[in-house]
Amino acid sequence: MTGSIGECPTSRVLESIAAGQVPDPDTESHVSRCAECSDYLALARFSQRFGRVIAGEHRHPPQPEGSPSIHGYRVVAEIARGGQGVVYQAEQALTGKSVAIKLLHSINNATARARLHREMQIIASLDHPAIVRLIDSVLLADGREAIVMEHILGEPITTWVERESPDVDERLRVLAQVADAIQHAHAHGVVHRDLTPSNILIDRLGLIDD
Repeated sequence: MTGSIGECPTSRVLESIAAGQVPDPDTESHVSRCAECSDYLALARFSQRFGRVIAGEHRHPPQPEGSPSIHGYRVVAEIARGGQGVVYQAEQALTGKSVAIKLLHSINNATARARLHREMQIIASLDHPAIVRLIDSVLLADGREAIVMEHILGEPITTWVERESPDVDERLRVLAQVADAIQHAHAHGVVHRDLTPSNILIDRLGLIDD
């Protein structure tokens, strides 16, 4: 299969990703920018879920060792880890939708819990195509709280610039989207105090400010 952005992964690779295998960084980056591969992957995931339902099979591949049990979601992989919490890629049980779940390490850190609550309120108050959306909030059996957000399959803006070498007009188009997202947040009383290139992701449809 050949897409508009270099050589596409084989159908076997895409089928394995649809089944839950975590892709290597290069493949993930390609899929995030290739409409043909993204569409193939979405169709493959739907077909696999539909096949399991028809066959009466509701079992999923096991979660990664050590990952938490989150009602309504199946953890696929760990995305990032920090001092106060961890972010997982997960799959919504009923829909198969890929999501990102931010979970605190402990229920005993009052400061971290307050920040998580504030982040939840902020995300819920914003509605912009270039800002990640809130999907859900969940409470684990051990008392920890978590935010469920869109999972953006993209790459940092600096990686996109290095890979694509966009011309001046294209760079200005993207920067205008960043500025518009920031303005939307400011208009709602939100100031992003950690706006770095790693927090600005480019997907195949344009730009997402994480």
